[in-house]
Amino acid sequence: QQGKFLDKQLQAGKISYEQQQNIQNLLIDIYMAQEAGDKAALDAAKKKLDLDELRHYIRYIMSRRDHMSLDIARPRFNKEKNRWVVDLRKINKGRQHFISKGQAEHYRSLHKAELQEGITPEQTNSELSIGRVVNMFVKSYTADYNNKEISETVYIKYNQALQILANAEIGDPKINLYDRNIVELTPGEVQEELMPQIAGDRSRKTITYYMSIYKKLFLFAVKKGCRTSNPFENITIKTSAAAKAKKFNSSVPADRIQPETVQKIYDHLAYPVNVMAWFAGETGVRQAELLVLTWADIDFDKSTVKISKTLKGKQHLFVGSTKTEHGMNRIIPVPDSLMSTLKKLYLKNGRPELDKLIFKNSFNNRFTAGGLRKHLKRACKRAGLQSSFRWHDFRHYFASSRLDYYSDNLKRLADQLGHSKVAMTEQVYGHWIENDKRSAEELRRANDAATLLSGVKLGAAILN
Repeated sequence: QQGKFLDKQLQAGKISYEQQQNIQNLLIDIYMAQEAGDKAALDAAKKKLDLDELRHYIRYIMSRRDHMSLDIARPRFNKEKNRWVVDLRKINKGRQHFISKGQAEHYRSLHKAELQEGITPEQTNSELSIGRVVNMFVKSYTADYNNKEISETVYIKYNQALQILANAEIGDPKINLYDRNIVELTPGEVQEELMPQIAGDRSRKTITYYMSIYKKLFLFAVKKGCRTSNPFENITIKTSAAAKAKKFNSSVPADRIQPETVQKIYDHLAYPVNVMAWFAGETGVRQAELLVLTWADIDFDKSTVKISKTLKGKQHLFVGSTKTEHGMNRIIPVPDSLMSTLKKLYLKNGRPELDKLIFKNSFNNRFTAGGLRKHLKRACKRAGLQSSFRWHDFRHYFASSRLDYYSDNLKRLADQLGHSKVAMTEQVYGHWIENDKRSAEELRRANDAATLLSGVKLGAAILN
């Protein structure tokens, strides 16, 4: 039984062949000393045992004989209690009862994995390395992801955050953080040694999010009995000079987009992508918000659109809340000519149910970001424009066409764009405010003329 356990550890790459032979020789020495009653030999073997780097595995092997089995019996059904039972007395956890067989099997598989990795009552959790606890934490949140308790975006963020810790070094001399004993990490080391490595050139927002993940990791460790406190509590978040410079450089104001450029793109886009582009340019909605718009979001009587949801995820897409809380349930006015075109589109589609998508591709499915990018690239090529024009530039165009109206009330524009702070709007678009502002009436007439021109062409396309 001891040999089978060591063979499994060898196959899993947890110990080398030489280490396996050393362990077996130690066990033989201890067994022979016990049989012969040789106290001196037994003491010598025990001293050598304490010094061995793999003492955790040896202590496990030297525990009760019933611990030698690396399996846990399958759940059985108890008719009297009408429950499925998992017998964990082998690892001092008694019998656990479950309503369904699936729950029982899942619980058994988790403890079976722990048993096969050598984590037992004889090996206290306080002796584990940080890397070992991280592996347990990864299993935990991966199970949550598979059970759809956390989103794909959160799952990816967890992996990114833990990758930073995997590359971190600490102490003098420096050792990899994952090789450090879980109980030895102190708040001082986190603040002075880990924080600069976590911060890098990242923004305060990113650092704060990653720190929340690290707090959850060590809270998990506390619950597992690995520690009595969380070293990531009360840590001061500090951004580096590189991060501040990066933030300054990233706030370069957007280039102003001319109406003639946008009009050319409208003219060379195929239906219904041209209507989508026009809608984006006249409302400023984000692409992900546009892709999930339904007829229920349109108020034909008030000529407005309500933005309350967005498309999220990377591989597994789902509909969720908007990018910022401030952008949730925002009401945006729609120009009359665009609203008229939407009414024609609604009638052309046979008055669809209100929960149906407004914009669908030729396969009657939701458009993809990649598909829209291809449409836009082709339109720019036909119009003789640079292919660097992005879908997000329709949002910039909306801001540029409205900014002169709202130069004295940027909050209104920020509300329509869904920005969480007015400072963001001013930072990106504030340089467009002209010192010699034209009259609001003149601007309104010019903008309405451009909108009407688009509406005439696109409306005619829908009727045809």
